[in-house]
Amino acid sequence: DALRWYFFTINPPGENKKFSEKGLADSLRRFIFTYWNIFNFWQTYRPKNLPKKLNKKFLEKLKKPKDVLNLWIVSRWQESKEKTFNLMNKFLVHQAAMEMENFLDDFSRWYLRRARKKLQKQKINDWQVFSYLLGELTKTLAPFIPFLTEKIWQKLSIDQEKESVHLTDFPKVRKDLLDKKIIEKMAEIRKIAKYVLFLRQKAGIKIKQPLAWLKIETKKKIGPEFLKLLGEEVNVKRVLLAKISEKEKKELLYFD
Repeated sequence: DALRWYFFTINPPGENKKFSEKGLADSLRRFIFTYWNIFNFWQTYRPKNLPKKLNKKFLEKLKKPKDVLNLWIVSRWQESKEKTFNLMNKFLVHQAAMEMENFLDDFSRWYLRRARKKLQKQKINDWQVFSYLLGELTKTLAPFIPFLTEKIWQKLSIDQEKESVHLTDFPKVRKDLLDKKIIEKMAEIRKIAKYVLFLRQKAGIKIKQPLAWLKIETKKKIGPEFLKLLGEEVNVKRVLLAKISEKEKKELLYFD
């Protein structure tokens, strides 16, 4: 599977492919291990009563989440799934694989990291979202990495589903779960977080050291739930939306 994924993502079909053991190892670490680690988290921390509820209807009945992080990842999945489906229909396998790689990075590096504490509280609504995503992701990746997806599908044991992941249909895009505004807002928050982490690194302030506050000057509306996510990501106690004075630009860590 690692070799298959390596050749899917190294470059588009038709171009010369120079095999590299280092590139293969990177593909294994970057994608295959990340996918397995997401499943491993699901298997380790899933609620005890989840297997009783985990069936096809339970996952299909997923409603639009109220929690902003859940809504973002579900919306992001509908967007990514639609792009992947359209690209595969055009036989653009390399681009489709890269889209899946980008989504998996969002799933692991942003959603799962930010939702880790929340998922450990074992609320069934959060685990319905997680299980829905993992099941659909496994179906979508099946043509690319058939062995690992089948192994994970068997361990998911979703009742009323097909015996093998390779007998299932490609997941359909649910427009009722797609919120493009949430995707745009989260992209802006992640961009700001990247700048703040850059400033921390530049000043030699480690991420483990909490800061008192972060001030953002912007014309865009940012809801409190987004500010909370940002504060947690960059380890800041308070995130303020306010005008930054010229004095503050000179005396404090500042990024334009």
